[in-house]
Amino acid sequence: MVPSPSESYGSEGLFVFGGRSISPLRGLGTWFLRQERCATTFYLVPVVRLRIRSAFCCGKILLRPDRLKVFVELKQVLFLVLDICQNKTIQNVNQLHMKIPLWLIGLLFVGYTAWCVHFWHCNVCHCCDDTTAATTATETSGVPLFNWNAEKPVNDPKFPDWKKTMLKGGGQGDTLVITGYYRAKEANGEQLALARAASIREMLAPEFPANRVKLASKLVDDGLAEGGSPKESIGLSWLTMMLKNEDSAIIESDKDVILLFPYNSTEKERDAKVDAYLKDLCEKHKATTATFSVVGHTDDVGSDESNLAFGAARANSVAKILRSNGIAASRITTNSKGESEPVAPNDTEAGRHQNRRVVITVNR
Repeated sequence: MVPSPSESYGSEGLFVFGGRSISPLRGLGTWFLRQERCATTFYLVPVVRLRIRSAFCCGKILLRPDRLKVFVELKQVLFLVLDICQNKTIQNVNQLHMKIPLWLIGLLFVGYTAWCVHFWHCNVCHCCDDTTAATTATETSGVPLFNWNAEKPVNDPKFPDWKKTMLKGGGQGDTLVITGYYRAKEANGEQLALARAASIREMLAPEFPANRVKLASKLVDDGLAEGGSPKESIGLSWLTMMLKNEDSAIIESDKDVILLFPYNSTEKERDAKVDAYLKDLCEKHKATTATFSVVGHTDDVGSDESNLAFGAARANSVAKILRSNGIAASRITTNSKGESEPVAPNDTEAGRHQNRRVVITVNR
């Protein structure tokens, strides 16, 4: 209940009602409501509700002392409105009217209300438009994330950067194992996991060939739920290629074919599987205008001069097979890098085996 007060200004700029001082906000509301009577109630109540609703939309009520004070003052204004609507009167309003023009009071009140609405609705809740919401979006890293029951990951513009970094983690000829995850309540669990792994295999092509990928599935419990945020649903691991010293190997990538040589070997035509592979490669490009760049490499055993010669001999032996299978000599170039461009440390036999190689690049 509001006492029947004598209205004046306090010494610190506060309104004084019956010896009790209140803030300018409450005094301003009192005078303004006196002019507009009960019709103003329909204006102020939504403002108060908007403040409360805005705070809840952020998931919390901010109870810092300065903001709590605003709520208390608005509550006091609301009580004044109810009192006025019950035909209570505030005396000596004319004195206040003489001190502050009506238009200035109205302008200040409208401006304050507009500021409050904008501040809480946009700055606190971040729900006034799409632009504001976008600024609060979670920063992504390119790691594939999957929604509930989804076979393909959420689109992420940073995926190419993530792919490039991830593929650098594997060695020459290593096999990538992609393990798809599934949850107990997801539909077609194991099949869904394999489908997720297969989708990543497709996204890694053509930089990483499918024949060097193995798929697996795994049941996990990581909190992913229907309607929740997407989660990482694959695991990646590398299987290192293991070769005996006398073995050769064929490693494919997008544009290059890498042939690994046994120790002290230059002649690849003695290896039936390499012969068959090179024959198929020639058949594929025989009718095209593609050119072939053949570069030989060695380990660091021996002198620089001898390794350059070894590299050249390996490149020439491969070029000979290409020519014998219908590729014109004018479409083939050979070169040797010797031991100058290792892809693995030369301090182990496995590393030296990785460095004894011929790289065939098909320029389409």
